[in-house]
Amino acid sequence: MFTRVDDVLRDLRLLGAGIGDLDFGYPVEEAVFEEGATASRIDQLAAVAAQTLPPDYRYFLSRCAGFEAMDFHNGYAVHTPELAARMVRDAGTPKRVISGAGTATLLPVAGDGGGNVFLLRLGAATPVLRWNHETGGSRPEVSSADPGLMIVADSFTAFLECVRDDWRHFLGPDPDSWTYLT
Repeated sequence: MFTRVDDVLRDLRLLGAGIGDLDFGYPVEEAVFEEGATASRIDQLAAVAAQTLPPDYRYFLSRCAGFEAMDFHNGYAVHTPELAARMVRDAGTPKRVISGAGTATLLPVAGDGGGNVFLLRLGAATPVLRWNHETGGSRPEVSSADPGLMIVADSFTAFLECVRDDWRHFLGPDPDSWTYLT
């Protein structure tokens, strides 16, 4: 499992550096990657979330505490543990999702340049969901059937792979032919 995270991080770093080589007719910035977070930073986030963090997400944070790449398509930011914790405490994004199976905690782990938030569902299943801020509003609890909520990946690692695929297509010969996360 962790090899996938390492592979995707390597690819993202290469793609993030490559965007600066292209001519968009305006200056662009390379993606910025944070150094890995200490165990205490990760543990503080888990304490704020009051849940166990999925192993792949914990491992990612230990290797890269977050990144920002606002010049790729609509912009991408994977939040640092501190920003994710602050978003848990603040109003604005859903904190829990309610389904027939019960209630699960949502952790805001990423965002895009348009203001949408990617939420990691904590518990037995850990998909990443996209919260559309324009249709979803700002409520602490949402139904799993809410039209503002959409599953985009079945795990945090799969989410990172989707981001990588978005970046590859954005830098490729026909970026308009791809359906992006945002």
